[in-house]
Amino acid sequence: MPQIALADSFVDALAHLEAGDTKRAATFVDKLIEEPTRAGFNFEMVHEARDRSIRSARVTKDLRAIAHVDDERVLLLFVGRHDAAYEWARTKCLECHPVTGELQVVEAPDGAQVRLAQQDTRSAPSGRDRRRTAVPPSVFAEYSDEYLLSLGVPPSWLATIRMIRSDDMFLSVAGDLPADVAERLLRLMEGELVSPPEPVCDDECTWTTPGARQWICTVTDGSSLCQLLDETGIAHGLKH
Repeated sequence: MPQIALADSFVDALAHLEAGDTKRAATFVDKLIEEPTRAGFNFEMVHEARDRSIRSARVTKDLRAIAHVDDERVLLLFVGRHDAAYEWARTKCLECHPVTGELQVVEAPDGAQVRLAQQDTRSAPSGRDRRRTAVPPSVFAEYSDEYLLSLGVPPSWLATIRMIRSDDMFLSVAGDLPADVAERLLRLMEGELVSPPEPVCDDECTWTTPGARQWICTVTDGSSLCQLLDETGIAHGLKH
């Protein structure tokens, strides 16, 4: 029987659904915990997804749950209306970081690069000012790729991180980064010398590492699900 777990991104999406959909999605999770192999839970491949282990499951006619599925685990990552859920799935990968060894949900950096380029264009000097005004360096220019990787920056994000030249630019893309990585980079920008997390062994890239426990909660039965929903305030909304 596969283990069932909820990512923070799933819980957050659950909380932002309309009340009726929140109840339906919570019921779906409860039934999945009770009988994860039942025939009704048909996890289908999201064909345009970057991660071939990303799957979609029907909650209602137009509500979909997005999960990372393998033989032993079902990690619920997102829930929402069909189009929103599939768009979320298309741009995400679940990866084991090559330096920290931690499991991460990694957003494709393309959208962040577009936003940063637009901000660069709006702030760039024009005409004669362009000749007199130096382009500010990246706020992370003094840090090596090796150091940024040791902080958990996904390799696919290194070039994007180098585009950041101001606090506002960082804040515009911080939400696309893993939360712990964004927090470390913010501390770095504030002048703190941030110590890299202790790497985990390659064969321990699981739900139970220190980093993964910050954003993944395993639910073993209906009681543990109720406790999680109660702790996040979602259960209160289900009672009304």
